[in-house]
Amino acid sequence: MVIPKFRLIQVYVMFLTGLNLVTANENISTYLVIGSSVVMNCPMDKIDNNPSWSRKGDLLAFGMNIRNDTQLQYQRLRLVGQEHNQYNLMILNVTQTDEDEYCCISTYKNNSIQYCTRLKLIELKITPETVDGIDGQHVCISCSLTKDGIIGNLTWIYSGSVLKSELTEASNVTLKLSKENHEQTMRCLAYIQQFNASLEQLLTFNISYKPIVKVMVFPSAVLRENDTFELSCSYDGNPIASQIRWIIDGTVLSTGPEHKVTNISRQHSGLYRCIVNNDIGSGMDEVAINVLYAPDVNVVQFLNDSLYCNATGVPKNYTFLKWEHQSFNGHHLRYLNVESAILTIAVTDDNPLYNLDGRYWCTVSNGVPDSNDVSLQTGYIDLNWPGRPWCVESNPLRYGQKTENVTVVFHVYSYNISTYQWFKDDEQLQNSSKHQFSSNISCFQVNIFGRDVHIETKMIYLEILNVTENDFNAAYTLKVNNYNGNETCFTKLQEGSFPEKPKDFDIKPHGTGFNISWISRFNGGYPQNFILKYRYVLDANWRTVNVTNQQLSFNKTCTEFIQGLSKDKEYITYMYAENVIGKSGYTDLVSVKTNSVRNEEQENNIFNNITEKLLISLTLTLLLVVTTILCCLFARNCRKHGILSPSARNQAYTVNTNGHYEEIDGALEINIDNSLSPGNQIELREMRGAEQNLVLLQNSIQTMKETVDVAMRDIAKQALTETIIQVIKETQLEMIRGALRQVLSENSDSQLYKRRSSASSESGPDANEENQETGYLNPYQPLHINVESCEHPYTDSTLNDAPLDICSRETK
Repeated sequence: MVIPKFRLIQVYVMFLTGLNLVTANENISTYLVIGSSVVMNCPMDKIDNNPSWSRKGDLLAFGMNIRNDTQLQYQRLRLVGQEHNQYNLMILNVTQTDEDEYCCISTYKNNSIQYCTRLKLIELKITPETVDGIDGQHVCISCSLTKDGIIGNLTWIYSGSVLKSELTEASNVTLKLSKENHEQTMRCLAYIQQFNASLEQLLTFNISYKPIVKVMVFPSAVLRENDTFELSCSYDGNPIASQIRWIIDGTVLSTGPEHKVTNISRQHSGLYRCIVNNDIGSGMDEVAINVLYAPDVNVVQFLNDSLYCNATGVPKNYTFLKWEHQSFNGHHLRYLNVESAILTIAVTDDNPLYNLDGRYWCTVSNGVPDSNDVSLQTGYIDLNWPGRPWCVESNPLRYGQKTENVTVVFHVYSYNISTYQWFKDDEQLQNSSKHQFSSNISCFQVNIFGRDVHIETKMIYLEILNVTENDFNAAYTLKVNNYNGNETCFTKLQEGSFPEKPKDFDIKPHGTGFNISWISRFNGGYPQNFILKYRYVLDANWRTVNVTNQQLSFNKTCTEFIQGLSKDKEYITYMYAENVIGKSGYTDLVSVKTNSVRNEEQENNIFNNITEKLLISLTLTLLLVVTTILCCLFARNCRKHGILSPSARNQAYTVNTNGHYEEIDGALEINIDNSLSPGNQIELREMRGAEQNLVLLQNSIQTMKETVDVAMRDIAKQALTETIIQVIKETQLEMIRGALRQVLSENSDSQLYKRRSSASSESGPDANEENQETGYLNPYQPLHINVESCEHPYTDSTLNDAPLDICSRETK
C-alpha cells in the first residue's frame, strides 16, 4: 500500500525513537552509465521491523511503501528482491540527477543497521560541444570519461576518417580552424569493456571568417577617355557582409556589389578596390583602371618622422620638385632641399616644434598636364610633430605693486598639454584665494625662418591677489608636461616704480616745426608714455603731445615730429615719462626757433623755380602773340578810318596842374557838331566808332589779364609767391604799354595831320586857333573817361608809374 508523504515521515520518526544508532556495516560504490538501470541490495535476514531507504536524509521508501511524489525521479523507483529475502531498491533509466548516496536502514535488537550504496555515473564529455572559432585560429578539443579510474577506448572521427584512437580516460586533439570546417561535425566514441558500454558525443563547427572578395571588370581594365566600364564584386564570408564599398584613392565611390562609370576621363584612372566588411574583418580585391592622366598627389606620414609623397598617375615616371613648408594658414616659410618622394624631418629637443609644424607641400609631375593644362601637381599634409612643450615667450622679470593683483602669464606651444604646476621658488602653489590658475587658447606671433607667423599657443595664467612684500623678489616657475616631455618657464616678480627721466633730450628745427629725439630709460616695469610740453615764448599756455611707447626695453632712441607752428618763432619745450605709478623727473627746458620757410618749400625750391620760370615764359609768349595780333588789327582799323592817335591829339590840348584833362563844355561840342558839314559829321561818327573799338580792346586786355591770373594760380597749385605774381603782372603791363605806344606812335603823325588839316579848311582858322588858345581838347577826341575816378590810361604817368586801371565807360 502507498501512504501519503507526510504520513510516511511521521511513522518513520516514531519507529526510530528510542533506538541506538550505529554506523553502517557496509558501504558500496556502484558505477553505471546514463540510461541504464541499477539495483541496490539490502539483506533482510536480521530485521525486527520495517526497513527504509533514504537519500541524504530524504526518505524514499518505508517498508513496502514508496514515496508518493509527482517528480519524475521518484516514479522510476522500485522495491525488488523480496522473494529472496531482499529489500532492494531499483532505479530505472538512470539520469545525471540520480548520482548520490542511497542508504537502507533497519533495526535488529534495538540497534540500527545501515547499508549504503553510492551511485557513480560514467559519462563521456566533449569540450567544447560547439566550436565557435575564427578562420586561422587554433583550438584544443577534449573528450574524457567523467570518473577517475575508468578507462575506455576513445576514438576521434571527422569526415569519416579516424583522427585518433587510444585506451585512456581522456583524449585531446588540436585543430587549426579554417573556413572549410564551417558547419561540419566531429565525433568522439568511447567503449568501456569493463561494463560493456559504449558512449558517443558529437560537436559541430561554427567558423567565422572575413569575406573573400573577387573583382571583375568589363569590358577591359585599359580604357580611353569617354569609355564606359563596369565593376562587379563577389564575396564569400561568415557572417554575411555588413558593408560593401567601392573605393579609389581613399574616396568611397558607391556601396553595393556593382559599380558603373560612364564617360570616363583621366581622373577615373586608378586602383579601384572593393572592400567587404563583416563582424570578423574585411576583405578586399582591386583592379587597376589605366587612363592617361596627370598624377593625383597626397602626402602621408611614416612612423619614422618621414613624409611620403604619394603620386598616382599614368605614366608613373615622376619628377619631384623641392618640398615646401608653409604655415597652417598657407604662408610660405621655406623650401626644403629635397627633390624626392620621401622627406625626412629631424625632430630634436633643442628645436622648437613651431618651427617644424605646419603644412608640407609636395610638387610632382609626370609630364602629362591636367584639364587646366597644368603639368605640376601638388599635395600636402598638416602636421603637428610630437615633442615636448615650448615656452614661446619667457620674460625673466615681471613687475607689480603692493595691494594690487599681478598676473603672470606664459605662452606655451604644445600639441597636447597633460598637466602643469606653478612654483614660487621651490614651493608648489595651489589654486587658492591667494593664487588662482587659469588658461585659454590664444594666438602669438613668432618669427619662423625670417617670416612673422601667428601660431596657436596656450596662455597659462597665475594671478597673485593682494600683492605683499613677500611676493616680490621671488622666482615663479611654470612646469608644463605632455606625453613627450616637459618644459619650465621662469620669471621673477619685482616691485614696480616710477619711470626714469628721458635722457639726451634734443630738438632740431624743421620748417615750421621741429624734430624731437630722446633716449628712453627704465620704464618702472610698466608701459610708459612720454609727455611732451611746448609753447611759444610769449604764450602762457602749454601744449601737450602724448607719445605712447609700449616697449619694456630701455635705452631706445625715440623721435617725434611737431609741425604746423608759426614760422620764425621761438618756442620752449620739455618732456617727462609717465606710467601707471606716476611721473618721472622733467628734462631741462630747451629753446628752439622755427625756420622762416617751410621745409617742404625748401625741399621743393629748385623744382618750383624751374616750374615758375617755365610757366612765366609760356605765359609771356602767349600774351605777346595775342597782344601783337590785337594791336595789328587795331592799327589797320585806325588807318582805314583815319583815327588820330592819343599822342597826336595831346598836341591840341593842355593838361591841368593835377594831371587830369579838362572837361569839354557840352555846348561847345554840340556847336561843333552842328557847324560841321555833312561829310565831316560822317567822319566824326567813324572816329567815335573807332574809339569804341579801342575801348573793346582795353576790355579784352583786362579780361585776358584776369584769365591769365586764374590759369597761373591753377597750374602752379598755389606754389608761386605773391612777389612772383606781382612781377608777372608788371611784366605783362609793360609789354602791353610798349605795344600800344608802338602802334599809336606809328599812326599818330599822319592821321593827326590829315584830320586837323581837313577840320581847319572846313571850319576856318579861327576855330582852330581858338582851340589852341583856350586849351580845350580837340573836338574829335572822344571824351568817355571818368576823370573824377582815375587817370587817362595813356598819360605818361600812367604808362611809366602806376598799374593799368581802365575805368568803366560813361555813355551819354
